[in-house]
Amino acid sequence: MVVIGLYTAIFLFRKIHNTFEKNLFINIFGIKNLIKMKYNYYYFTDN
Repeated sequence: MVVIGLYTAIFLFRKIHNTFEKNLFINIFGIKNLIKMKYNYYYFTDN
């Protein structure tokens, strides 16, 4: 019974960790795009 609980906990933890990593990747990618867009915007407005 304890072993099953342990496996379930590890499985859930891995699932949460995977989704968190994906979200983190998306966030970093999104932030990079945002900075790029801002830079382009300033570049266009300056010239």
